[in-house]
Amino acid sequence: MPGLTANATLRRTAEAHAKASVANKFWSLTNGLVSHLDPGTPVPGDPNALQSLVNQQVDARIRGAGYCAGGRAFGDAEITFGATGSGGTPKAAMNFWLTDPPHRQTVLNPQLKEYGVAALAGSPFPSGTKGATYVVDFGFCTK
Repeated sequence: MPGLTANATLRRTAEAHAKASVANKFWSLTNGLVSHLDPGTPVPGDPNALQSLVNQQVDARIRGAGYCAGGRAFGDAEITFGATGSGGTPKAAMNFWLTDPPHRQTVLNPQLKEYGVAALAGSPFPSGTKGATYVVDFGFCTK
């Protein structure tokens, strides 16, 4: 696969979401999709409704930041990883993303051409203070 190109807008959206996640500590240890929601969003009980809401909010954050403004076609995706204590290493994040089928599919998606990464000290979970939070936003844009 060809390499991805770093994109400043995607870096800013990933960083903003990571900062909000650490500040508001709303991620769930039992439902990974919650990590993609905006802080304070009620979590739907229906898994399909939750996935739809996640897709809407990720799109809104990325497009709202100006990614692919004026483009004819675009796509985006987001992966997240959080850990408490000493388990929040970059190696642990990559291992999780590459061994978890939905995350692996995103990382290896040939349609996605650009990325932005945020890595922050601090846990995104209600029970954690120390740890790490990672957010990667991906996209493609056809002008």
